[in-house]
Amino acid sequence: MSSSTLLKGFEIIIAVIIAILAARVGISYMVILLALGFIMTLLTKSKGVGTTSGAAYALISYIISYPAGLLLTDYMPTTNITVETSAGSMMFNLVMGALIPIIAAVIISGVAAIVAGYILGLFHRNNKDKEEKHEEHHYKVVNDFNEIRQRNKQQRRKKEEAIYMTPIQKAKIRREKEREKR
Repeated sequence: MSSSTLLKGFEIIIAVIIAILAARVGISYMVILLALGFIMTLLTKSKGVGTTSGAAYALISYIISYPAGLLLTDYMPTTNITVETSAGSMMFNLVMGALIPIIAAVIISGVAAIVAGYILGLFHRNNKDKEEKHEEHHYKVVNDFNEIRQRNKQQRRKKEEAIYMTPIQKAKIRREKEREKR
């Protein structure tokens, strides 16, 4: 088992513990699942960790709250009712009782993780594009600016020199330019 796998497992456990504490404070189950999927994906840059932390939270909170269940506490009878069941049907019911919230948690946390992954992708792509464009644009502008500045200096010098020239000198320069163009 690699250290990155252990680190991801540790991050998931810490996130689940914080989520259970948040649930005990009174934060909604759905909000916690969305937050786990979204925040864990942003922190770890892995959609799998966000989804897995949501599923782990659903399983652990189901185990902690058994037999009342996560969402059925209002519908539980207040009196004891004796029902004869087999061990197989009881195991099946317990597994289904855990599986349904886990599937819901995977869907909810997965959607939040996909959204967070998309946002991370946008930030990463925009930052990369800005850095590349900024560098290209910067050097291009500097080179163009230097060329334009040199041309402007030369034109200014020619204009300043032309001010002090006699009409005969100006006519000679015009003729030379016309000869060069041919």
